[in-house]
Amino acid sequence: MFQNSFRKKQVIPVRVAICDDNGTFARALRERLSDYCCRFDIDCDCEIYTSPTELLKADLSTLQILFLDVDMPQMTGIDVAHQLRETLPDLLIIYVTAWIKYAPYGYQVAAFRYLLKQNLDQEFTPCMDAVMEKLHLNTDEIALTGKEGTFSMAISHILYFEGASGRKFYLHTAGNQKSVVECVGKLTELEKEIDSKGFLRIQRSFLINMQHIKQIHNYEVLLSSGEALKVSKPLFNQVKADYALWRASRI
Repeated sequence: MFQNSFRKKQVIPVRVAICDDNGTFARALRERLSDYCCRFDIDCDCEIYTSPTELLKADLSTLQILFLDVDMPQMTGIDVAHQLRETLPDLLIIYVTAWIKYAPYGYQVAAFRYLLKQNLDQEFTPCMDAVMEKLHLNTDEIALTGKEGTFSMAISHILYFEGASGRKFYLHTAGNQKSVVECVGKLTELEKEIDSKGFLRIQRSFLINMQHIKQIHNYEVLLSSGEALKVSKPLFNQVKADYALWRASRI
């Protein structure tokens, strides 16, 4: 079982989604998740989607865990997972279904777990223990200094850093509640400190979190937020090469 040390490092809610065309089951699963999180004092933000189309239209850039039904009328959970894997390589996908026959398909999309609905009483807690262990091992934060002092920010919630004149730069956060935070320091110094943590300098003013890059094309980087930032022309080929190497290392 995972240890309570997870909650000591948590500075933001664990973001979870449930996608199941059976709304009654989805709500019951969310209640089960809520009970688990309360036991371990884990702050959890959980959204329910009863349509795979609705799920795919949502901003999932900071999503960490997805409970996904396989057999849905509009689109199968297998097809949904294939689409999500293109932009969310680290998403923990947990298939929840009544049919064991779909289990082999989970390997195609690197599903983290496969739960049978009829066995949730026995399997849910061990599954969540494994999920929290995984998130704890993969949790990585950056210490930054703002106007009100030092704070920590999970890398997955950082969209990009923007340089500014003087000894300051701006942190742009990802997700539904986007914000811009003024930080103390120089972007060049920050770049050295977070080397190897998945950030890419695309021009003098922007240091991008590669987790949130959707596409690099026509001297622009398209981000999960929908923003498009210009890439320095002299750096363009190197930017593409560095991003390709980073993606390859994640496979």
